[in-house]
Amino acid sequence: MQTVRFTAEHHIFRDTLRAFIQKEITPYIDDWENRGEIDRNIWKKMGDMGLMGLNMPEDYGGVDRGCKLNCVR
Repeated sequence: MQTVRFTAEHHIFRDTLRAFIQKEITPYIDDWENRGEIDRNIWKKMGDMGLMGLNMPEDYGGVDRGCKLNCVR
């Protein structure tokens, strides 16, 4: 099996995503679970931060960063 090497960009993205989740998602999870829906505004916030459309070309509204950023742990 080949080892995947992550770049500094990947680590920065991972840290940014983790901070976003901690601030914007974790405090509301229980409420969203109880309501059975996620606040629609979260998707806009994620898009504004470049956390959506990672593989999509910019021509289609994505950020075209390749598939490695989908491998966040």
